[in-house]
Amino acid sequence: MRGIRLRGGYDHLVEDCVVELLDVTSSDGAVTIASELASATVRNCHLHVDADGVNAIRVKSPNDDADEAVRAGPFRFENVRITGTAADSAAVQAADRRGCTFENLQIHQSGDDRDGIVTTNVEGELLDSCISVTKDPLSLRNSQIERRNVRVGNDPETERCGTDGSPIDGTQTVPE
Repeated sequence: MRGIRLRGGYDHLVEDCVVELLDVTSSDGAVTIASELASATVRNCHLHVDADGVNAIRVKSPNDDADEAVRAGPFRFENVRITGTAADSAAVQAADRRGCTFENLQIHQSGDDRDGIVTTNVEGELLDSCISVTKDPLSLRNSQIERRNVRVGNDPETERCGTDGSPIDGTQTVPE
């Protein structure tokens, strides 16, 4: 089962949409940046994932023979709300890309062992965002992610992101 999969080319735009993955056996994600895609923007979207082990956003590692443009991006995610009860894996997963910007994300996923944003070998920025999940809000492996105004929490039952991205009771700001 697929949500939106962006495959090849440059400057793709996904805007003003709702994607729901409620009961699927497997999927790469509600929005997936494929290995051969060079740049894209996803903005003003609501991604609702209840399917365990499925990402809301997945930025796949480029193919081994990919040219520099595919590795460099940019890949922008702006004003994206991620909700649902999915367990395991992460709301957002990205690997081996540069130029990744996550701005004004509201992540509220209440399933067991759910991470927020997981990156491996990624360069970019995380700005004005709120993350409330049951496991690790941020897991940034070998990544250089500039962070500003990021709120995190580990109890989605009591810690929720407000509609404007502000936290409600108990969330903490991640050091920049």
